[in-house]
Parts: sequence; structure tokens; C-alpha cells
Amino acid sequence: MATTLICSPSRKAGFAMHTSDDGFSMARARARHLITVMAVTAAVSFSLAGVGAATPSSSVQLASYQRVATAVPAAGPYLAQMRHISGEIASRIGHPLSLSLDVVLNATDIKVDGKPAAAYADAYDSTGEQVGPASRCVIHLNPVLYKEKHTGDFNSTLVHEVFHCFEAMDYPTLPAFGTAPGWLIEGEAEWVGATLIPTEDSFWDAYLTGIDVSLFARRYSAIGFYSLMTASGEDTWHLLDPMLKAGSSAGAYVLAANSTLRLDWASSLARKPDFGNGWDATGPGITDSRYKPTVSVLHEGTVLKANVAPYTNALIAFDSSADVVDITAGTPYSRLHEADGTDINDLSTSTSYCAKDCDKCPEMKDMPRLAAGATWLAVTGDTAGASYIVTGAPPMCSCIRGTWKVTSESGPSTSGGAGVVWTVGPKGTIAVDYDGSAPVVGPGGFSYTYRGNADYKTTLPPNPTGSSGSYVATPVSQAVTATYTIPGKGQITTAEPLTAHATTWTCSGNSLSLHISVAGGIFSYALTRAGI
Repeated sequence: MATTLICSPSRKAGFAMHTSDDGFSMARARARHLITVMAVTAAVSFSLAGVGAATPSSSVQLASYQRVATAVPAAGPYLAQMRHISGEIASRIGHPLSLSLDVVLNATDIKVDGKPAAAYADAYDSTGEQVGPASRCVIHLNPVLYKEKHTGDFNSTLVHEVFHCFEAMDYPTLPAFGTAPGWLIEGEAEWVGATLIPTEDSFWDAYLTGIDVSLFARRYSAIGFYSLMTASGEDTWHLLDPMLKAGSSAGAYVLAANSTLRLDWASSLARKPDFGNGWDATGPGITDSRYKPTVSVLHEGTVLKANVAPYTNALIAFDSSADVVDITAGTPYSRLHEADGTDINDLSTSTSYCAKDCDKCPEMKDMPRLAAGATWLAVTGDTAGASYIVTGAPPMCSCIRGTWKVTSESGPSTSGGAGVVWTVGPKGTIAVDYDGSAPVVGPGGFSYTYRGNADYKTTLPPNPTGSSGSYVATPVSQAVTATYTIPGKGQITTAEPLTAHATTWTCSGNSLSLHISVAGGIFSYALTRAGI
């Protein structure tokens, strides 16, 4: 039995098909492929530019061969057309067809593996068997195909079948060819057929809507992947042979998928050209189908999350009613599109975005903003798979962060110091401004007044939201003087060296208490929030 590759029309009345990810099932028996190609009814003439000079005309018209139902047309014009196709493929893929090519027109519709077929190709080795390398390719046309008037689908079916003959050349034996992955064998042939005969191809529908189907589980619907290769800048024609020879699906994918393809794959399925580059799928024969995710309302506490399997994609849309949105996709091949048109690529690092009431506190002011309206997140599973998690979060206002003014200071036998301004930044920095502060008074009329500024770095966590805690402050820069008033001796002004110190804090609303441990003892401060 020869390796048989078949094309079956799906829109003909009376053809019963079993659905799968491509809308059909593919049976394998003794290294046999079942190939299905959809038929359309629009009549067009066939013409391929740049065909070989050996054929007298660039267009083979078959209308004159439409005979009575029992008549079998002459095979010659069909063979001439297939040789035209072979030349066109050769000019693009970079080498001629080395197999001998023949065509047989069946008198009746022959089923293959019990399934109706429009056309099928048999491959043979040099002994006429199916053991060694391919040597001869015979394409059979059933009446259901050749009785049709010339249509784009008729011609793309012929291209599809001829390309299978090219594919057989890339395998060491016909059994190896017969067990090759369907996404390579059928997907490449479908893309070649649609590229040379750009008529609408309904196999796009399964690619555009079944975004969670693994590429490796696809067959004809892999046409979308080869089109994505072209859109990402790859020379798809010259990658077809290397992918077939790669030895595995994973190896073929690595050859095909550059960084642009991996980033664009999921987002292109949104079919949103107005979003900008990478947000629309294009290709020969593409249909109007699209995946339409529900726009989820992201309330505080709502979590949208999922795992994305290898070689699949995820696409979600949400509109936040929460003040803060936490987003992570776990892969650099992820992309966010905001309602104002902003795109953010690579969400592999968790990021918190302010979505509402961003003036509520310093932390909210300093967070990246998420534009109001529908936000789209696209995640490509690539080779290892990925995951995403989007969480509606409460305001990220920590109590300690912000700008504070000292209302009182007390230490061992001292008090005063009102007016010192502390600014605790969102990254744990502390700036202290002593200008304008009141004196600190000790016993017997002793006092001192600080002037100048000092900056510290601290060990505050990135988002401290508790009402109490501790940190260690280390001076980064300082330009502080102290003017001492000593009874009976007048005033002395000196530079005031500041040292690292440990601090505990308690915060409630607009009130902050600090307790600072230094060599001279523990100094306590009462502060009131300023600037909010």
C-alpha cells in the first residue's frame, strides 16, 4: 500500500465529517495521511505567474473538459497544470521536485480509509513499494473535484497535493513520511496552497478561535502559524524544508519561532489592528473569525489566573473597579494593551498598577498608572508553558510613607524640636529637613537647634502596609549643623555628624510615632502627616 494523502471537500452535501480541532478527523493506517481541504463555489480562472517556459500557456482552462457524469476527462491538461504548480513551488522553495509526477482521474469517487476524498496522492519508492525513499508521486482526482468549474479552492487543492510530493522528498523513507506530525505535513501544504491561490480558507477558523489548542495537535489549521512566521519577518518558504527535516516538532518550532513571533503569537489572535503592531493575525486566505474573550470586571479581591500550556496561547480582557491591579505573566512573551493605547511588553516581573484614586497617598501617586477602560493581556506559552495572574487589590497606601512634620520631640531630659519635616519615600528612602525647626530644650536653660538636611536609606519593605514596624536608617548624605546655647557661655555652632540608628514606628491615620535608639539614649517623636 502506498503512502496516500487525501483532500476532501467539506461543503458538499452528503459528506459526513467527524470533528476535531480542525473540524475534521485524520485517520492513519499503514502510514496513510488523510488530508481535508474545504471547497468553495466561487468560479475563478487559474493563473500562476512565473511558470516554466516549457508549458505553452500560463493558464490552463478546464471548462471544456466538463463532460457528462460518466465521462472521464483527459489527464493531460491536469498534469500540465500540476507541472506549472511544481515549477512555481520550486521557484520559491529553492529546488525542483525530484520525484516523477503523474495524475490519475478516477471514474468514480474513491473513498480512502472509508472517508470521502476530493483528491489524494500516492507516494512510491523506486521499487513501487512503500519502504525506501520516495521516488514517484501520483495524484488522484475524484469526480467530485474535477467536475467542479475552475475555482480558487479547486486550484489550491491541486497546489496542496503537489506540495505533498515535495514534502515526501525530505524524509529518508516513506514510513517516516507517513508518521510525520500533521501540523508540519498538513499545515505547510495548506499554507502553500493558500499562498499560491489566495482564496478564503476556512481552516483559519480553528486557528483563530481555538487559541488553547497546541500547535503540535493541529493539522490544517496550522496555516495560521506559517502565516505568523511570515508576519514576524521569517523567510517562510526557505524554512519549510528545514522544519520537515528537523526530526521533531520541538526542533521545527525552534527553527520557526524568532522572538517577534513568540511575543506576537498570542496578541495577534485579538484581531485588533487598531491596537498597533502585533495585535492582528494576517495571512493568505484568512477569514473574519476571531477569539472574543469576555471583558471581566476586576473588583477588589477578584483574581484572574490560568496556566498556559506549551505551544498554546491565552488572551484575556478586563476592566478594573479596584484601586490597584497586580499583574504578572511569568514569561517575557507577554503583552498588555491599555485602553489609552499604551502597550507594555514582558510582564514576567510582577507589577502593581494604580487604576483608581491615584492621589490617595504617596504610594499610589508613585505607582505606574493603568488607563481606565478595557485592558487586554496576551500570553504565549512558547516551549515551556507559562501562567498569568491578575488581581484586583486594595489601595497600596502604607501608613508610614509620606511627608510628616514633627509636633514634639522628647529624649533623656530634653523636649521640643517641633517643625522638623520627615519624608518617607516609596522606596524606603528618608529625607529629613531641619530648617525651621524649634529648639530642643534641656535642663538649666541648655538648648540646641538643628539646621540643614540629611538623607537616609532604610530597610523598609517595598510595600509596608502595616500600622507598626521597624527599620534601620543609614546616612547617605548630610549637611546638618547644631547650634548649642549653653548658659553662661553663649552659643556654639558645629557640624553635627549623624549615625546609623534603629527605629521602631507606630502609625495610625495621620499620626506617626517614632522611637529612635542612639548612643545617647532613646528619642521619641510625635509627627502629623503633611502634604495629603
